[in-house]
Amino acid sequence: MGPVERPAVCNAPSSEPPETPPPSVEPVDAPIEAPVLDSAEPASVDTSLPFVAKMVKGRWLYGCHRVSSQGSSTRWFGEKTFMPNDLASTYFSALRAAFSSNASSNAPPPAP
Repeated sequence: MGPVERPAVCNAPSSEPPETPPPSVEPVDAPIEAPVLDSAEPASVDTSLPFVAKMVKGRWLYGCHRVSSQGSSTRWFGEKTFMPNDLASTYFSALRAAFSSNASSNAPPPAP
C-alpha cells in the first residue's frame, strides 16, 4: 500500500505562493475607450488629430472628426487648442499647405 495523502487544513501554510485573482476593476489611471456609436464610421478614424485646416479672418482653424449617436461631424478648433511644437510639425504644416493650394487654385482670375 502507498503513502496516504493527508487532508488539506484550511490555515496550513502552503509551499506554493497563493494565486492572486485578476483585478475585477480597471485602475483609475487606465484610459477609457469611447465606444463608436455610428457603425458607418470607420474604426480607424482618429478623432484627436485634425484632418483639415482652414483660415478664417486671418486665423487658422483645424477640423477634427466628432462621432456622436447622431452620426459624425467636423468640429473646428483654433490654434490655441494645440501645442506650439505640434503646430510647427510637418503634419500641421501639410494641412495648412493643402488649404493654401486649394484656396489659390479656386481663386477667381485677376480683373483686367
